[in-house]
Amino acid sequence: RYAAAAMSNIRKAGVALAILLLLILLAPVIAIALIVFMIQGIVLRLWFWHAHYSKGRDALLSYSDSPIWKGQIENRILPRLHERAVVLNWSRRRHWRAETPWESWFVKRFAGLKEFNPSVLVILPGLRIRKVSFYSAFLDLKHGKPQSLEAAEEELFRLLPVTGRGHG
Repeated sequence: RYAAAAMSNIRKAGVALAILLLLILLAPVIAIALIVFMIQGIVLRLWFWHAHYSKGRDALLSYSDSPIWKGQIENRILPRLHERAVVLNWSRRRHWRAETPWESWFVKRFAGLKEFNPSVLVILPGLRIRKVSFYSAFLDLKHGKPQSLEAAEEELFRLLPVTGRGHG
């Protein structure tokens, strides 16, 4: 019994040591990955500022040809955004790399993996980015509940006031 307990403790210590060594070995890789991730975010923000924000475009709209939201996006949201939004159609994403490589990289980096389509990335002062997702709102609308869509639109246009950034 004592020998079995001692062997169990030795195994646990061996596993703990192996995990500790693995973490020590991976620490530089993790640190480099975090630094690259941060630099990527800074470069993309600066690129967006130079390519779009400085020219009056302070939003990036990503949507698709889904019948659930295409009409609403094109008839209710796009006309209100006027010239202030860069627009990417997710249904045509296979062409993004050739036609809009930086914009597609920007969407992939800042829109996230959940509820990214349709969404608007709003670039705020200080190059902060706020995502307004419409995915759940359109699903609610499909089920007869328009309140979520109204709230998402209200949030978007509160972040993008008509008089902001010289637009209007």
